[in-house]
Amino acid sequence: MNRLKRAAALLLAIALALSITACGKKENDGPGGTPNEEAQVIKVFAPKSSVGIVSTAANAYRKYNDSIVIEITYDDGAMLASKIEAGYECDVYVADSADYLDWLDADCGSEKNPNGNDCILEGSRTDVFIGPATVYSEDGEPSTEDVTYTAAVIKTGRFPMASQAFIDFMRDAAYEEADQAYKDYGFTTVK
Repeated sequence: MNRLKRAAALLLAIALALSITACGKKENDGPGGTPNEEAQVIKVFAPKSSVGIVSTAANAYRKYNDSIVIEITYDDGAMLASKIEAGYECDVYVADSADYLDWLDADCGSEKNPNGNDCILEGSRTDVFIGPATVYSEDGEPSTEDVTYTAAVIKTGRFPMASQAFIDFMRDAAYEEADQAYKDYGFTTVK
């Protein structure tokens, strides 16, 4: 009986894989389709508190520029800064605290950047939006406050110009879904 169950499970898995492949979009189907070989993949690190707004911006950007694919990794802001410091591949870092960017920016001096990190592309730091984030008091108590989210291009990123263009797109919020997305997720644009 176990053999029969395993065989049935294997056949089901094969059928599922074939149906997914058959229903997929073809190469160059346009926005949202499978990226072609020329597509630039921009890797974005963003805090979990920005999931809705960054995802919406990334999906909207894909509609306007189908040669760009945006892959987003969400985590705690400090953890993402640590990953960048450790050399993880990243093109754009969105931070919910300026301290995390300072940690990576050579221009911030040894007090804010004691490890001497030089990960931020000079002149790329930009405030992108204001919205809710979890902040911790000195005694470690969490609370939710509105903070300014700042983005920067990472020096080791593969596509600095495309990365800066995506940051500008997020900051300008000039895409069709922007007003509703900002309202839905409790964010506002930076004036």
